[in-house]
Amino acid sequence: MWENMPEIMRKSGELKLKVGDLVRMNPDAMLNGGGLALITKVHTDEKLKGMYEIIYLKNNYEVMADDMIDILEVVSRAQK
Repeated sequence: MWENMPEIMRKSGELKLKVGDLVRMNPDAMLNGGGLALITKVHTDEKLKGMYEIIYLKNNYEVMADDMIDILEVVSRAQK
């Protein structure tokens, strides 16, 4: 697990992601590899805090991801 950690560690929720944000995925942590993805759902349940549903732009692969290891950065913020 530790070999997949990004260089910069963040706290859960630090990226303040919302539906429609475009993010860059960690290729070492995701089975589908790196690439760009859209946030399609923000989980609000306390048990799933910091978890998001994402969809990859390259192949429409949908998966759950966290904002500490799986998501590297926000590329573009969704319009309000």
